[in-house]
Amino acid sequence: SGGPSTTTPATTSADHGASYRVIVSNGVAPDATSAAATLTVTSPGGSLPPPWVGQDVGAVGIAGSAAFAGGTFTLTAAGADVWGTADEFHFAFQPLAGDGEIRARVTGLGNTNPWAKAGVMMRETLAAGSPHAAMLVTPGNGTSFQRRTAAGGTSASTAGPAATAPTWVRLVRAGNLFTGSV
Repeated sequence: SGGPSTTTPATTSADHGASYRVIVSNGVAPDATSAAATLTVTSPGGSLPPPWVGQDVGAVGIAGSAAFAGGTFTLTAAGADVWGTADEFHFAFQPLAGDGEIRARVTGLGNTNPWAKAGVMMRETLAAGSPHAAMLVTPGNGTSFQRRTAAGGTSASTAGPAATAPTWVRLVRAGNLFTGSV
């Protein structure tokens, strides 16, 4: 699972409507083994500083965790994927009302599967089948702008450049338009 492998520009967009949350995600391998991704995010310091929260989404099998130290978020997670009609992953997030953006430098990602993912996401709810938009880096399929436009709907993917970690990812919301870039 994961997404199609096509070549497109590094910046793509999707049109969604709703109030989203800012997410730093780590969707991992279909075998639900544990993996870690380290993301350096431009946010205030602390140990999951308020208003950041860590939580599993979906039936991950093995509980994940999130920590923050020295300007780096470290997530350990399990789950089938961030894909299809329902997601299984661990993330660190904070509320976002209206327009906004998040950037992260993905410095490492375990190669548990070519479609293991780390990056940034804006999500309507914390439900497994929630609409969302995400800009992700994978160990075997480059970067990908992925989204689900309706609750319980099917995910879609647009390939970005063939970059791997370390690399910067960015997601911007302006009204109902979500733009991902690398």
